[in-house]
Amino acid sequence: MHRVLCLALLLSWVRATPGQDTMPSYCPQTARLSGTPTDHWFEGTIGPKHVRMYMERGGQEVVGLYYDVADWKPILLGGKWTDEGNVQVTTSLANPSVVVIGMLKGRISFSGEFVGTLTASGGNDGGQQSVAMRPAPQPSCSGSGPWQKFSNQKSPISFSYPASWHVEMVDADMPTSAGDKRFVLMCPDPMSLAYGWDVGFSPEPIEEDGSVLDFIRLDGGPWAYGCDSETRDLCRKPIVTHRAGITIYRADEIEFRTYCVGDGYVGQGEGHRFLLSFDDKWIQFFGMGPPSDIIERILSTIQIRN
Repeated sequence: MHRVLCLALLLSWVRATPGQDTMPSYCPQTARLSGTPTDHWFEGTIGPKHVRMYMERGGQEVVGLYYDVADWKPILLGGKWTDEGNVQVTTSLANPSVVVIGMLKGRISFSGEFVGTLTASGGNDGGQQSVAMRPAPQPSCSGSGPWQKFSNQKSPISFSYPASWHVEMVDADMPTSAGDKRFVLMCPDPMSLAYGWDVGFSPEPIEEDGSVLDFIRLDGGPWAYGCDSETRDLCRKPIVTHRAGITIYRADEIEFRTYCVGDGYVGQGEGHRFLLSFDDKWIQFFGMGPPSDIIERILSTIQIRN
């Protein structure tokens, strides 16, 4: 299995030294870290909600994100985490620009437990809620544990995925005549949500010149990608396989730009990408970041939905 190599990712991430501007190397970019970043994960409650939280601390500044396991909507964090363990961070929505909705205050004990309050800012619902978090291991994106099948009438295919993951249906970037939806699979690590690392299926229309995304057939020849009629020397040939009535075009040599949720460019990264074709339908199947490591396993479960 090909591993994703992402410039902003774990193996190739360049951590900053104290005093160095670390803005390009962490997410979300809700505060400017002043020291070597360290990662921290928590799980617990904010009011009645069961949440998972990720914080990245550098110096006495901290950024992060948490989500309610009921809806997986990211709430951004940014502010201070002092040497005494006092934390004071704003909570924000990425909508798409950052919009502050409250203030989270508390203290992290020597044992790593985080206790405090979340107070909604004026005009936002919620009032003041108690916060009780405990340190937790980094949630896994490896696909270990049970899997379950996904089938939805808005998708022409079914597939299996890790039961601990979340599937979200959104409108396609380029709507098709069939009205098929785009499906995004998110792993439970809130760090992956911060970087926009996920796996997804997206229906793609055929353009007037017969191309699909950056796949094109020049002069009626085989499918190629990464080129057009004026840049034939840049054409690359996808690996073509067939499975369960689906033709699969593999185009892994694709660069992705990595952005923080709520905007903020991090760096160039790489990912997996396939184009699936059947019954005059075209579906892009892609993955970015650590969740992409199980994309081959998901691919092996795809079926045309009857």
